[in-house]
Amino acid sequence: MFILHGAMLLMGFLLLYPAGLIAINSGSSKSFQYHWMLQLAASLLAAAGMMTGLVLSPDIRTARHKQLGVLIGLLLGFQLVSGWRHHVIFVKIRRRTWISRVHIWLGRLIMTCGWCNLVLGLSLGGYADGYLYLAAFVICVEAISLTIVHVRHQHTISKTSKLIPAKRQREQLENQFVLGDNSDDDDETEGA
Repeated sequence: MFILHGAMLLMGFLLLYPAGLIAINSGSSKSFQYHWMLQLAASLLAAAGMMTGLVLSPDIRTARHKQLGVLIGLLLGFQLVSGWRHHVIFVKIRRRTWISRVHIWLGRLIMTCGWCNLVLGLSLGGYADGYLYLAAFVICVEAISLTIVHVRHQHTISKTSKLIPAKRQREQLENQFVLGDNSDDDDETEGA
């Protein structure tokens, strides 16, 4: 059962959560849909893994691994609420707000704590140092890769946001000299 506990959390924190982060940064028209589906699946898997751990060893005062796991579980609840709230607001106003920042930074905190807890769990489980080093290496590679994906996505957004106003300005300049198509022409309003 302890192996099942670890396997569920390993799949959640090393596979599904990172896949959800890649999805939201992909730029795909369905990126949000993929993001929330992967994050929900990871959260359900993590919740099942955490419940399994608590059933097997209910006294959370005995190890930092358990205490950190409970904290992560609580933070995941806040993350779910902040993600839902961010989406509702974003759909209305089409920009990020303070709750968006909370959602993003809370997600980063949860991922970091989850990765640390994976290594603590392997250590607590008595796994050989080689497994600990391998897990730490995979986590470092994953963290660097996710950072690169995020930075590239932000760079793309930055370039796009600079192009949109320039495109609108060009269109306005081009339309400035079109005859007969502008209903709020100065000559028409003066004569009326």
